[in-house]
Order: sequence, then structure tokens, then C-alpha cells
Amino acid sequence: MRTQNDLLTKAAQEGDVERLRTLLAVTPVVGYDCPALFLAIQYGHTECVKLLIPVSHIKTTWEEAVGVAAHYKQAECLKVLLEHKPSNSQADQALVISARNNDCGCLALLLPHTNPKANHSKALYTALNWRSFAAFEMLLPFSAPEDDPYTLKLGVYYLPSALRDKMIEQIPASSYEAINQTFLYLVELGDIQRVCALLPKADLTYSNSQALRTALEEGNLALAEVLCDGSDLRTALDVLREDGRVDPAMLQWLTDVEQARRQQDVLRHSVEGVATNSARRKL
Repeated sequence: MRTQNDLLTKAAQEGDVERLRTLLAVTPVVGYDCPALFLAIQYGHTECVKLLIPVSHIKTTWEEAVGVAAHYKQAECLKVLLEHKPSNSQADQALVISARNNDCGCLALLLPHTNPKANHSKALYTALNWRSFAAFEMLLPFSAPEDDPYTLKLGVYYLPSALRDKMIEQIPASSYEAINQTFLYLVELGDIQRVCALLPKADLTYSNSQALRTALEEGNLALAEVLCDGSDLRTALDVLREDGRVDPAMLQWLTDVEQARRQQDVLRHSVEGVATNSARRKL
């Protein structure tokens, strides 16, 4: 024989609003462990959810309930639950779930009630890790991709180019270490395309021009050519000579480039000096 709670559960699962209302009139308190509310959410029976919220001890079940709504992508049920949010409850985990699901509908509802930067922008990282790019794009303006080095590394490598560039543009200049460590990671991979994408944000003199030195140590001349402008050639050359592990041909190439640059600098200064003196004579 079915108990009253069994009947409530069945009505909630089937979305039988009238039957549920009748049963609740007889048994107004469902109890902490009654699955009726969660089944109503799971199957998207919004009217049943509205009936069950007042009798489901929502203060203790709310966070789990919004997690169920996010998991099953039940935006309408989530909207109702958010209207009954207890003051000390959080929905950050539901945000992470919706990010994983690439569910922009639930994300839009959750954003005003959550902190997307929580746990080093965990929701953003989750969206990226699951290749949920629509969710990533929605979360990006409210997140801090530079807070998690894995987000930067994976983002530069896996995001579609337009979204990748948007993420890079958002990274503040103050995130010096995160940017340069990610840049070195891409240099080590020898990925010229993605190195070029992050190039405007990177400091090529970082760690004694380590990016250029790494390219030469790997024998990647094409990448080294990309990294020359902005690098400290003299420092890189001194470090590589002292280290002694780089291919002599790579070392000779850098020597030639550094000498050519010094000659160009001397010539430029001479031309500027002549121009300045000429201008003074005209005055």
C-alpha cells in the first residue's frame, strides 16, 4: 500500500497539479527527505514546484534544488527557485553545472545571484574544460581568466580564434606573471600561431628573454624570428653562451642578428643627429 509521501512523489513526477494540491491539503508538511520537489524540478513541472516549495523546508534544500534544476536544464523551475532564495544560500555550484552543460538559459538566470569569479573563476574554467564555448563567452565578462593559469593555457590553445582574442584582450596588464608563464608554455609547444595571438600582451624580456632562448634551444628558427623584436638580444646571447647547450648554428644566427641590430641603432642615431644639427642650422 502506498504511503502519502509515495502518492506525493508520483503526482510531482507526473506533473499532476490538482492531485498534488489535494494531497498537500491532507499532508501539508512533506519533510526534509521527500523527493517530490526534486522530481518536480527534474521533469520541469513548474506549477508543482511552486506548490512544493512552501512545504519542502526550502532553507535547507534550496542549494540542492537549484543544482538539480541546473543539471536537468530546467530554466523555468530554476527561475521559480531563485525567487525563493534564502538569504545565506549560494548558487555558485549551480553556475558551474550550467557552465559544464553549455546552458546559457540557466546561466543568464544565475549570473545575478552568483559570483562568477568564485574559486578562481571555476565556472569559466569548467566551461572551457568541457568545450562549452557559448557558456564561456557568456561568463567571460564577469570572470577573471587570469586567476587560473590553466584557464589561460587551455583558452589560448583551444578556444575559437575570435573568442580567444576576446579573452586575451580582457586580461589586465597587471597579470604580468600569468601572461608571461602562459606565453612561455606556448613557446615551448612551438605554436607560432598562438604565440602571435598572445604576443601583444607578453613581455619578451621576461626572465632574461626566456622565450627567445627557448625557441633557439629547440632549434625553432621561425619562432625565434617572431620573438626577436622586443627581446633583449644581448642578454639572451650572454645567457646562451654561458649555458653552452644551444646549437652553434642557432648561436651564430643570434650573434649576427644582435650585431645587425647594433649597427642599425648606430646608423639611426647618426641620422637623427644629422637631422637635428640640420634643423638647428636652419634656425
